[in-house]
Amino acid sequence: MGIAELPLESPPLHLEPLGDLVVIAGANGAGKSRLLRLVDALARRLLSTGELTNLTSQLFELNNSAKSFSLELSGIDDGSVPFDSAEARNSRRVSVANSLINIRTQIARAETTLKANRAVTRSFDGTYNIIHFVPRTAQLFDPAGDSDNAAMQRSAAILHSGRDASEVNAPAYARHVLRAALLAWRESNEFRQSPLHDEAIEAERSLRTLLKELLGPGFHFALNSHLNLELGRKTSESFASELSEGQQVLFQLACMLHSQGSVLKNAIILMDEPENHLHPAALNDVIDKLRAIKGVEQIWIATCSDLHLKAVRPAFEAFVGQD
Repeated sequence: MGIAELPLESPPLHLEPLGDLVVIAGANGAGKSRLLRLVDALARRLLSTGELTNLTSQLFELNNSAKSFSLELSGIDDGSVPFDSAEARNSRRVSVANSLINIRTQIARAETTLKANRAVTRSFDGTYNIIHFVPRTAQLFDPAGDSDNAAMQRSAAILHSGRDASEVNAPAYARHVLRAALLAWRESNEFRQSPLHDEAIEAERSLRTLLKELLGPGFHFALNSHLNLELGRKTSESFASELSEGQQVLFQLACMLHSQGSVLKNAIILMDEPENHLHPAALNDVIDKLRAIKGVEQIWIATCSDLHLKAVRPAFEAFVGQD
């Protein structure tokens, strides 16, 4: 995807064709986060070619309707449109005026959507999956240290909290998915399978697929004999000690995506000042792996300093100033 024009001000800001990694560097208050929000808003407004054709036709019809109502309103005001009573005239005027306001609102929305679509050059005819992700820490928390009730609450929290506390919520969520699938398998051997059993088993399968995609085929992810989560094959080591910081971050991302039903397909990942929370080596590792995944179209990073990102060689780099 490449942003051909960003409708920030007049004249608009033009950028050269963008690659898979875009780094926006600038001081605090320079507008980096605003630019990320604009990219988010633009990408969410993108329509397919067919949808754009339909919207253009709708806009034409809306403009014709607006002209008709405007002419009628003028006729009511200048008296050229006859009415049986002043009450009927006032009633009709209110109705026409309200319809005109409604149509003009629809026209403004349609024009904004068309403008957003004209501003973006993309690599395919479809919509993007926008993912905001900046973990607060790479260190994963073992849910075995929590009560079952607390771990269940943390597992459910990832759906709403997203990246916040994902280092705690993600392992609890992964353990819950594995336990639910194990229970479904056990019950299916004793009772007739139900849609809930199928759903639990499919949830485990899809989570494993996503983790394999992000962490590689050698990633070990299972329950031990105490039904607690194992991340790695060396059971004597501390929890997740076999995973690098980058892998622990990707584990959080996988669980967050899975809990929200998202997939890494046509994905644009937005990261706002990730250097505040991650070691440069871990961040570069995460970026390298994400860039290698089929389905991640583009990564946008806003940062106060791009020095620690030089190793990943951004496909496009912009410096934002306060002037």
